[in-house]
Amino acid sequence: MLKMARHHIVPQMTLRRFADSVDRIVMVGRTDGRRLETKARTACAETGFYSIPTADIEEHAQAGHDPEFVEKVLAQIEGNAKRIFDCVLDGAFPLPSEDKFKLSLFLSLQMTRDWSYREQINELIDQLFPYYLESALTDEKIRGFLKGRDDPHDPAAIETFRNEALENPPKLRMSPSRIIQQSLDSALHVTLEHLYFRSWRVLTFDSPCLLTSDHPFGYWSPPGGPEGPYGVGNAPVVFYPIDRRTALMMHLRKLPEIVQQSVVLPAPSRST
Repeated sequence: MLKMARHHIVPQMTLRRFADSVDRIVMVGRTDGRRLETKARTACAETGFYSIPTADIEEHAQAGHDPEFVEKVLAQIEGNAKRIFDCVLDGAFPLPSEDKFKLSLFLSLQMTRDWSYREQINELIDQLFPYYLESALTDEKIRGFLKGRDDPHDPAAIETFRNEALENPPKLRMSPSRIIQQSLDSALHVTLEHLYFRSWRVLTFDSPCLLTSDHPFGYWSPPGGPEGPYGVGNAPVVFYPIDRRTALMMHLRKLPEIVQQSVVLPAPSRST
């Protein structure tokens, strides 16, 4: 049996920027607050998280398929991002257009490659499926189904079947392989453009104050700004922490004569 590799949901190069001098990092659970001290090389990793088994793809494409293809592509994109982030931390900002594009690609994939994206996909299915089911459950289809089972198929039986199906619709779940493909498609054709055409700033704080996570993005709107919920398409500002003291700040609108800029700020107090 082929042993599946462990894949990092958060890239190691990101984790190491938030680890101490001996690669230790503390993970904290969102829901239970549980703390776990581990190494950056083993944190936020799951077996086969980006693998697409050969059996999950169409038969005509199975010959020569590499189940680890997505992980290998992500590794290349992460390598480009690491080089650019190193330059940003060394003061090389603003970025050339090519480097801004490569970072936008990396960031867009970060938005769609984690557990929260997979959960959002399945939650969306749960919300939309009843509406589809209601339109699909025509009298003719229900009658044919009941008749095929030799069950009563009079108008009362049809209505009872419809009501029971709508009250307890089946739970549909997209397969992990299909979600991986969906996440890549969303990153490349939706999220990437929204990030690249924002105005970028680099914020540098005078002391370590930033954290990261498996979905390391913050969305913000100034007082009196548009109401949420926010996402990459409508948030006035998107934040991404690079390390404990440095973050990208990506504005939705073009700043007056400032497309890319570096700003130094005091670290926020615990009360803010």
